Amino acid sequence: PGVAKVWGRFDSAGILDASRNVSSITDTGIGQWTVNYTTAFSSGNYNVQGSAEGTVNFFVVEGITTTLAGSCAVQTRDAAGTLADSQRIHFVAFGDQ
Repeated sequence: PGVAKVWGRFDSAGILDASRNVSSITDTGIGQWTVNYTTAFSSGNYNVQGSAEGTVNFFVVEGITTTLAGSCAVQTRDAAGTLADSQRIHFVAFGDQ
């Protein structure tokens, strides 16, 4: 308890810079990715937090839209609220595996 089971940082193409317990990142569209876990959680009931960075626009992780035992979906939006790729996305997940 209290220890991150999944964490990582990736770029807009889904290329991981660093991670723990992440098998891959799938780019599913502009400002949308699926983070796939090496070891799944026991259910979809866990906590994921994220942040995003960009050099030109203000970006925000709009939502962790789906949490499945083996993956989560992440979206980023620009200052205008439009789905947009950010330079880097950071995430961490806590829960039972």
